[in-house]
Amino acid sequence: MILIIDDYLFLAGGLIAVAWGMAHFFLRRPTVSRFWVVEGLFLATAGAAVIFTVSQYGTENTGVRVVTWLAASVTLAFGAFNLMNSLRTGALQARLGGVLGLVSGALLVAGSIINS
Repeated sequence: MILIIDDYLFLAGGLIAVAWGMAHFFLRRPTVSRFWVVEGLFLATAGAAVIFTVSQYGTENTGVRVVTWLAASVTLAFGAFNLMNSLRTGALQARLGGVLGLVSGALLVAGSIINS
């Protein structure tokens, strides 16, 4: 029996990262817009890379494992940064971004653990 749970976890984590990254492009405050655009670009690219590699090559490829671990580290790092930033500023967007980043990273890590 082939387990495809890891495929769904990878795709869900990638979709959350892409959606969260694309949401950054709608922020209009000029003081933080450059940082948010760069963060959004990183997140959308990481999520799209996971979705593309998993759908194209499956999960039994070493390259796919590297891509998913890199994407997981990016989403977890940005999620932790946003949560720490929300403690300092109290911004709702940072809290939401932190939670989404940690959820996306956790899904990618869980898929990688199940896959190995």
